Amino acid sequence: MDELNRIPENITVIQPRRVIKDYAVGIYARVSTNRKEQMESLATQVSGLTRLASAHRTWFVAGIFLDVTSAKTGTSRTEFNRMISECENESIDIILTKSISRFGRDTQECLEAIRKIRAAGKRIIFERKYIKKQLKSL
Repeated sequence: MDELNRIPENITVIQPRRVIKDYAVGIYARVSTNRKEQMESLATQVSGLTRLASAHRTWFVAGIFLDVTSAKTGTSRTEFNRMISECENESIDIILTKSISRFGRDTQECLEAIRKIRAAGKRIIFERKYIKKQLKSL
């Protein structure tokens, strides 16, 4: 039996490495107007969220989605919709955004978007006040 368990000297055993998954992060930022202070806020949002993503060694920024439009019901938010499509197409694993208010002012629309993202198996992290929830209950 010992003869069967013994590894010949001319064979090198290579131990498997732990596989670490890299997560594609989408950063979403929105402001309601193109006024100077709003555009500065947009830059601050992106900068802060990019730093947050880079603090995690298994995360990489796969896309930055920017809207300069109101989040009122019925408005066109092209980048927001593209971000949701990227989640559904498996291009994004995690969405980082400043706060839930960036997702929308209308509660129903906001919840629908969150449900779509969660249905695709993706995480949403709201950076403001460290609201880091996967929102599984929605």
